[in-house]
Amino acid sequence: MRLTPWRTFFDRIGVALCVGATLLGSAAAWGEGESVVAPRWVASFSASDTAAWKPYTFAGETQYRLADSGAGIALHAHSRGTASAYYRDLRVDLDQTPVLHWRWRVDTGPRGLAERTRDGDDYAARVYVVHKRGFLSKPYIINYVWSGSQPRGAEWPNAWLPQHSAMVAVRGTEDPHGTWFDETRDVRADFKARLGVDIDHIDVVVLMTDTDNQQGEAQAWYGDSFFSAAIGCAAGGVSPACK
Repeated sequence: MRLTPWRTFFDRIGVALCVGATLLGSAAAWGEGESVVAPRWVASFSASDTAAWKPYTFAGETQYRLADSGAGIALHAHSRGTASAYYRDLRVDLDQTPVLHWRWRVDTGPRGLAERTRDGDDYAARVYVVHKRGFLSKPYIINYVWSGSQPRGAEWPNAWLPQHSAMVAVRGTEDPHGTWFDETRDVRADFKARLGVDIDHIDVVVLMTDTDNQQGEAQAWYGDSFFSAAIGCAAGGVSPACK
């Protein structure tokens, strides 16, 4: 994703994506005297639901559309030298539901880029979460990426906003294309470990497939996603019972 000064980065991400975040509150269910925190759904693409999602263009339009992935309906992303995001304003209480679950698949994407530099900031798939800090303050961002040049588990500062945004290679060079993977991350723990901040909520969830820097091409799929109170809940489009 090619941007210029950090101010431009913040204007686009911190304001355009964060303004208008709404407080929806976590639901709770009760049974046999035990409080059970219900999952907080982020995306229900398998139900053909994109009502809460919006596109945002940086450099040309990545095409996002619901389609049959061969394993059910999912969001298909196709980038040809473009960079645009698909995002949802969603305030999530990390005291109640700190764990993000999602499914994704990469079919084609860039490989061997210098991803730790601005010129190499292209990814076949990324899921990132944003904590806004006020109109004139830089947001805190954790980027979960499918890296084409780093091994799974690698971490590094974002090339555009190194003090406030971290990159985490949830999938890397050893992971095959064309395969669905279910992911689980403790978002609150990641903000604390990678950026040194203890936050109690996030405001925006963003999906992005981009190839604008090197004018490449990528195709990826994004499945259902949700926040839960526990690590052990499995994603996959079926409503989980997460305690």
